[in-house]
Amino acid sequence: MALSEIDKSQINSTGRIIWLDIVKLFAIFLVVYGHCIQQFDDHYKESSLFVAICSFHMPLFMMLSGYVLNYNKLLNYKVVLTKRFCQLILPSLFWITIIYVIENAIGVRHLPFSRALWYGLWFLKSLFVCTILLVVPQQIFRHKYFSLTISLILS
Repeated sequence: MALSEIDKSQINSTGRIIWLDIVKLFAIFLVVYGHCIQQFDDHYKESSLFVAICSFHMPLFMMLSGYVLNYNKLLNYKVVLTKRFCQLILPSLFWITIIYVIENAIGVRHLPFSRALWYGLWFLKSLFVCTILLVVPQQIFRHKYFSLTISLILS
């Protein structure tokens, strides 16, 4: 079912899709709960609940993002990539720098800055790569379903 084919009764007065917000709330809860398990259980990697949560919570977020995607907006790839760079990469670089400075100032850990840049806030950089993998094939092939198939294969 495409977003344009959604029953209007599923949309609230602010234009939000109610069931989609509930699924996102559930996914956010799982991420927070998974991080709590990771923080408070030294053997979290052996926890079947932790493994179960980690097996699908990030793919769920990616699928939800794809579900609400307006494919026609991808036609102007320069605008899309510039906007996503400003939304995802610049904030991640800013916060990684702030976190790195604070952690080193209080002596929490001493990672090289290059490692902090690479691994810190990985999910934002991953989402930007997903955007590239979606936009570039669309520009090359110009056929919606073929380019989506290519994007899926590259992913």
